[in-house]
Parts: sequence; structure tokens; C-alpha cells
Amino acid sequence: MLGACLFAGVMVEIGLRLLDYSRPVFYRYDEILGADLRPNVAGYFKKEDLIYVRLNEDSMRGPLRHRKKPPSTRRVAVLGDSFTEGFQVNFENLFTTVLERELARCAPKGLSAEVLNFGVSGFGTARAILKYREQARHYDPDVVLLMFYPGNDYADNHRQLEQNPLLPYFVMKGDELVLDDGFRSLEKFQTKLKYSNFRNAIVNWSRMLQLVNEVIVAWKSGGLFERYGDRDLEPEPVPLPYIDPVEPVWREARNVTDHMLNRLAAEVESEGRLFVLANVVSGSETHRDPALRSAWDAAQRGAGFMGEEIRLRDLAQDSGFQFIGLLAPLREYVDRSGDDLFFFEYLNRSGGHWNKIGHHVVGTVLAEEMCPMLWREASSS
Repeated sequence: MLGACLFAGVMVEIGLRLLDYSRPVFYRYDEILGADLRPNVAGYFKKEDLIYVRLNEDSMRGPLRHRKKPPSTRRVAVLGDSFTEGFQVNFENLFTTVLERELARCAPKGLSAEVLNFGVSGFGTARAILKYREQARHYDPDVVLLMFYPGNDYADNHRQLEQNPLLPYFVMKGDELVLDDGFRSLEKFQTKLKYSNFRNAIVNWSRMLQLVNEVIVAWKSGGLFERYGDRDLEPEPVPLPYIDPVEPVWREARNVTDHMLNRLAAEVESEGRLFVLANVVSGSETHRDPALRSAWDAAQRGAGFMGEEIRLRDLAQDSGFQFIGLLAPLREYVDRSGDDLFFFEYLNRSGGHWNKIGHHVVGTVLAEEMCPMLWREASSS
């Protein structure tokens, strides 16, 4: 009986490998960041699209970059969440890949550019700061670009709004910004750090276990029999709590976020690097239907989406770091081309992240703004 079960298991494993089935666990618990990407993982990531993702030994997509920067090279380190991580598109279509190509085109003779993507799904500003401290800074970047998404980063930055006790946060103690990493001592986290990471490493070794894991995860999330094409394309316009906030908790989230942005900028620039902030925009903000887009704008308090971008620009100006606004150029592109920056054929609907067109436009816009920044820094160094 045991032999028959083992034989059947081996046959299933072989069959799944022949069918190129691969759904590894891409994430791991981390004692500093709470969670991070796993190194040396490759397989298909299924969400808005079915994309083959390969992570190198430094837990990044693309070629392995040595920490020691090559001569005559300028580096850009990009921090952010799932928009930056970009598992919804192939590596060659990522906005960071587009940015690297475009920066190379505008480079002075004899110089080259590298763009390193440190984005991780779920990251807010607190974990971006820690990612910079623990990993990105060791690659000696000349420019650090933070892709800030107002749509969820304010909530990610506040324990009460995020409601995840197993993550680090920054909190205000009077006028001082203080790291709260008490999650590290929680028994629940230590158990996950040891046993969940070990279990997922075993899952990644076997395609059959990956299939079982995928079914369990889908069943728990209610998505086992989900039909993406049957979903409504857009929700009704509603006021978003982070825009011109009235609730005290959202005001606290904005305040601590502003302090974190200033802290990261100060740390980056104290090491002789340029800090740049860019705002990620959502599908509602760049919808190709002007009427729906206007309805979303009208539903917001104050000056709406553009008002939030202007607020971030003012913060950058007052604090002395660079800011790149993406809202206007993305809207202009959509109005001119009629393209949907969020539509995925795999879903037959718009998703929650940029598609390859969106990534291309974002990478191009960033390059237009960053070419003079990067090469001005090069000429002055």
C-alpha cells in the first residue's frame, strides 16, 4: 500500500513537471522586515496574469548585481510595494527595466546605468526604510527612488489601519519618530519564522505540494472557483479616507508617513545620494472613461487626487528632496492613446496593478525626469 502511494506520488510529481506546473511560495518571514521575497525561487505567479518569475540569490528579478558598483556606472535603487515588484508583467516589461534602458540612452558617452528593483508586495514606507538600510544601500546607489502609493501606503504605515501585528512600524513619541519592532519577540512570529519558512521551503521543492498549497490557499480565500470575467469593472466612486482626512486615525497615518518620508530622505542624502519620491496612481485616477474619472475626482474631499499629489510635491519642496508626479502625464497618455493601463487579457478585466503598457509609460515618464538628475549627479561627482 505504501509503495503504491509513493509510486502514485512520484508519477503525479513527474506529470506536473512535464506540464510545466510551478506555483512556488515567493515570500518568507523575515526578522527585520516581517516578510520579504525568497532568494533563488522560480515559477509562475498567478494574479492579474500568469507570469514566470525568477528571483536571484539576492531576492531580485533580473541579472545578479554585485554589491560593488562597476566603474563608470550610475545606479538607481527603487523601493516600493507590489506596483514596483511588478509580478504582473514579464521582467523585460517592468517599469524599472524600461527606466534602465531609457537612462542608458540619455547617458553621457562612457557612462552606463543600472536600475535595481527592491520592491516587495505589501511594503509601506516603514519597511521601505528598513529595506534601504538592510539591503539597498549596500549596492552603493547614486539615486534612491521611492514609489509611494497613497492608495494603501498611509494605511500600511499605521498599526491600527494595517491590522497586522507581525510587521514593523514607525510611531511618533512626541515629536520623535521611533521604530517599533516589537513583533520580533512575539511567539506567533517566531513560530512562523522557524516553521512556516521551513514548510514553504519544502513546498517549493515539490510540484505536487505546490498544487496542494495552491488549492488550500485558494479555498481559504474563497477564490477556488472564481470567475474573473464576471466581476464589475469599476466600483462606485466613494470618498477615500486618506485624501484630506477628517478621521483622527487617518491624520495620524498621514503625519507619521510624512515623518518617515523625511527620515528616509535624510538618511539617503546623508550618505551622499539623491532621494526622489514618485507617486503611484490607481486605475480610478487614470481611467480612460473621462466621465468615470471625473466622478471619482468629484467624490473626493478637498482638491481630490491632484490635491494629494500637490501635497506630496509641497512636502518634497519644503524638505528639500525631489518629487516626480505621475498623475498628469499618465492621464495625458490615456486621453491621447485610449489605452487602458490596467487591463489584463488573462482576467478579461482591469486589475489592480499596471499592465505592460502602464509599466512602459511609467518607466518612460520617470526616465524623462530622472535623466538630468542622474547625469547631473554624475558630472558633479
